[in-house]
Amino acid sequence: MLVSKNWLNDYVDISDRSPENIAEILTGLGLEVESTTTTQALDENIVVGKVLSVQAHPNADALRLCKVDAGLGSELSIVCGAPNVRTGLTVAVALKGAALPDGTKIKATKIRGEASEGMICSEAELNISENHAGIMELSADLMKGKPFKSYMNTQDSLFEIKLTPNRSDCLSYIGIARDIAAKLDKPLKTPIAPMPIPQINHKVNVVIENEDDCARFCAAMISGVKAVTSPLWLRKKLEASGMNAHNILVDVTNFVLLEYGQPIHAYDRRDVKGDTLKAVSRKGGLPFVTLKDIEITTDVNDILIYDTERMIGLAGIMGGQNSEIKEDTSEVIIEVAHFSPQKIRKTARRTGIATESSYRFERGVDMERAFEVLARTCALILQCSQEQGVTTAHVSSAPVDVYPQTLVLKRIALRLPRVRAILANPVFLLDTCVQQLEKIGCKLLDKTEERMLFEIPSWRADLQREIDLIEEIARLEGYDKVPYEIPRLQISPGPENRYIEFNDDIKRSAANLGLTEIMTLPFLSEADVQNLRLSPLHGLWPKIKLANALNESVSLLQTSLLPGLLKAILRNRNHGRRGSKLFEIGRGFFDKHLSGPWSDDPHWQHFLRPSRLLTHRARDEKDRPVERDLLTGTLDQPLLAKEWNHAEKAATFFEAKEIVSALAKMHGLRVLKWKTIEPEHAPFLHPHASAWIFNELGERKLGWAGELHPQVALAYDLEDEAPACFELDLEAVFEEAHETRMTVEASAIFPPVTRDLAFTIAKHVRFETFEQASLNFPGRKHLNSVRLFDLYEGEQVGEDRKSFAASYTFQSLRRTLTDHEVDQEVGALLAYLRGQLGAVQR
Repeated sequence: MLVSKNWLNDYVDISDRSPENIAEILTGLGLEVESTTTTQALDENIVVGKVLSVQAHPNADALRLCKVDAGLGSELSIVCGAPNVRTGLTVAVALKGAALPDGTKIKATKIRGEASEGMICSEAELNISENHAGIMELSADLMKGKPFKSYMNTQDSLFEIKLTPNRSDCLSYIGIARDIAAKLDKPLKTPIAPMPIPQINHKVNVVIENEDDCARFCAAMISGVKAVTSPLWLRKKLEASGMNAHNILVDVTNFVLLEYGQPIHAYDRRDVKGDTLKAVSRKGGLPFVTLKDIEITTDVNDILIYDTERMIGLAGIMGGQNSEIKEDTSEVIIEVAHFSPQKIRKTARRTGIATESSYRFERGVDMERAFEVLARTCALILQCSQEQGVTTAHVSSAPVDVYPQTLVLKRIALRLPRVRAILANPVFLLDTCVQQLEKIGCKLLDKTEERMLFEIPSWRADLQREIDLIEEIARLEGYDKVPYEIPRLQISPGPENRYIEFNDDIKRSAANLGLTEIMTLPFLSEADVQNLRLSPLHGLWPKIKLANALNESVSLLQTSLLPGLLKAILRNRNHGRRGSKLFEIGRGFFDKHLSGPWSDDPHWQHFLRPSRLLTHRARDEKDRPVERDLLTGTLDQPLLAKEWNHAEKAATFFEAKEIVSALAKMHGLRVLKWKTIEPEHAPFLHPHASAWIFNELGERKLGWAGELHPQVALAYDLEDEAPACFELDLEAVFEEAHETRMTVEASAIFPPVTRDLAFTIAKHVRFETFEQASLNFPGRKHLNSVRLFDLYEGEQVGEDRKSFAASYTFQSLRRTLTDHEVDQEVGALLAYLRGQLGAVQR
């Protein structure tokens, strides 16, 4: 918010304070000053003058020869091109030697052959406003020859203040002045604004359809007005605060908005049918054109302003083009209301219309002062009209104030011991608490030796609890007065968090394998859920919604990182970068109450089991979502681009499997088991090129890998070039790596013994079945692992048979195995596999 020191001085005397000191005071009060701009006073040689005569310039049709009395004892000849220059006009004259605000020096010269001994100035030339359409027309009672700066103080300091959302009361000059007055212990000078005595000729009707949408609605009619230029002082204040001047009717509403922080709207009475203003809602789908020619369609949640026939305004945001103030407006209806902050915020976001009014309504305005604001607005319109020669302006209806439910002011108890504890001041006085809080408008209702009860003013909606009052006391006393002492801490170094180290290590490992880490937002949209072909009963169906999402695309918390990576691939492709290999580590958010057919699926249920190692995670709090760290990777097409020495290579399931296996091996998981995924369990993966990832014993699922389903690729505009992808439950991988490492460390004392065995077996037997049979045979004593290293099908083994070649590892935790012991176990294994699966050693 841009704040003028000169205007602020109208409400609290700060004339003796430097701009730097004011900025320091404001920042100390929590109203951070981001920048300060200072403008200089006008030159002494810019004086008040009077135009005595005007003649045509003999050599230029657009110029005039003027005789001007500037109080020097002799007339000045000045050439002027302003269209509004005329005899008898009081003007601002820059004499020879004067310096304009932009640095221009005035000197005597000849213009088209005629002498000019000065310049008659416009507002823009004196940096009063941006109006350069003509010269300034001053009041006729100003003294000729007197420096103009004595009537118009252009020396000012402008403060750009950054306000926090809770301080809506400081979106006004009075609000800021109230804080400064409290800090400096000076009186606050608020405007005296009684409602002008109306000449009742008309009646304004106000209707509130829903009290939750509109808590108060005040209105009045003013007749005999004209949309003429505002007085110079009013325009100067608006320009200093960053607002453009238009005419009296618009400028006064903007002035009072900045003064009180209460939005006001003026309607042309001719366009308000039945002299009626109605605050209504539940009228969606209606086309409407606002001021500034913005076309919108209403929503059922919008608050609308209607007359007896049609919509004339979007409440709290902007009026309608069909009721705007026009050049010939002579009667206006003034609206001052209090609308629901939540609904105004939603409408402003939906329509993309952000105004000074919506900004204030969203943060909350003081409904208790609505009628005072109406009175101030009416009085100011009449005052400014009189100053500009419009003597017919008058309030022509009885003011209306519809206030269905009077605001009940909040009461907060304050304990003196609590104040002393928070402010670290054991002798802080109760009277000091009272004095400071009364300065900001709090009313003391009751007190004892150690307790006070305050009534909170209506403009301080941010004061909700005892701690808020203590903060106000600290703010006004000065945070620098709160004693502080650096605590003496004796902290012994704790053990390193192994999971954090593991997390960092696996990131480096993924990078070493050629993957690039990215970071995306942890949100999904309903479109992502549909693109992944998930059903509502699926374990990955996101059930945790954001209460106040910015838009639909970020309305759900993610259960998989895959959508974000697919969108990154698409962005890369759109920028001509194909074949990107990406990974991300992030959180998946799961509802702890899985239901339906997935409730018994160990893949989804394992997300809900508390980690045995990560005990620092709060998983058992009531209704808290289960958070799980995931590592997700994608391999775009092609994996390798075509080069002179090799053909193009596609990214397939096997490349994803290779990367996952390499990551696992780097972190101690030598053997992984891969099992087929049923299509309904992972509908986003290709049904014939995907697999679950298990630990060596096949008892713990670590994730999945596969090629993206073609329909999912099309849904993400990846066409028919579906990338390969994988996702690991990082916490499960960490736990498995930790346990495997412990086992490896225990067994590493005694060397393993390896036997490579080849078998022929029926074609329909899967290696998974063969592997399970090997590990579960009854005579197993020292067999540690089975790893397939060759698969053969051909005429040498027969049409209905195939060959498995596997490496069998035997190891004991107690001693070194002998060849005899291993041969005995291998013999028993061969006999068992022949009997169970018909496997014959080659």
